[in-house]
Amino acid sequence: MEIKGNKSTIAELAEQRNKQGVTYQGKGVYKIVEVGNTFKVSLKRMERDAREKADDLVKNMGGAQYADISLDKVGAAYGSYAQVRLTIVVQDYMQQPVLKRGEDKENAIEKIKELNSLKEQGIISEEEYNKAAAPYKAIILK
Repeated sequence: MEIKGNKSTIAELAEQRNKQGVTYQGKGVYKIVEVGNTFKVSLKRMERDAREKADDLVKNMGGAQYADISLDKVGAAYGSYAQVRLTIVVQDYMQQPVLKRGEDKENAIEKIKELNSLKEQGIISEEEYNKAAAPYKAIILK
């Protein structure tokens, strides 16, 4: 006989545990999730651990700093572990996002398309388009 219905508490806790870690969201944005357990329930400690991971990311990506986008803290309750979710953007010295390899070209292509659309709509002139598109063209051609 098959039992249908809600997941068991153990299955739900295991699912929460699997969400722990660092995931790349695109455009230099990372989500860091810390999940507590019976020995790790201090939200302050979990936030500190998440921020240490953020510092490591900055070093590994060759960035200068990170900026918080959001910080969510959820205390433990029956059937769920405590969680800290920190979303950050890794930035260079000019406070621009540090993109993953290849993503900078994708971003440059998007920007050129946007500028071209503005030019076709008559919002910007050919001269303004050329000036604004030059740095993006350099990224694509490297």
